[in-house]
Amino acid sequence: MNRLRQAVENNGGKTLLGAALYFYDPLFLEICARLGYQAIRIEMEHAHITCPQAADLCRMSAGSGMLTMIRIPDTRRDSVLTAAECGPDI
Repeated sequence: MNRLRQAVENNGGKTLLGAALYFYDPLFLEICARLGYQAIRIEMEHAHITCPQAADLCRMSAGSGMLTMIRIPDTRRDSVLTAAECGPDI
């Protein structure tokens, strides 16, 4: 079972609360975690977040128990593989 399905089941089948990150700000991520957000989407399509920054955000959100998703700018193979190497859940 993947982490998304497990999180939805643990939430009683209800929709998860999530936020989108359009900038590299670990403090915002921490605030979201403390407020009870369950998922974070790292926006690399419409914002300038680098791959090392996205990897940091993935590690921080995983440490706080949140699911992590990355929205990539295009479907080129290198974009997909680079985003996957950052360590998102979805």
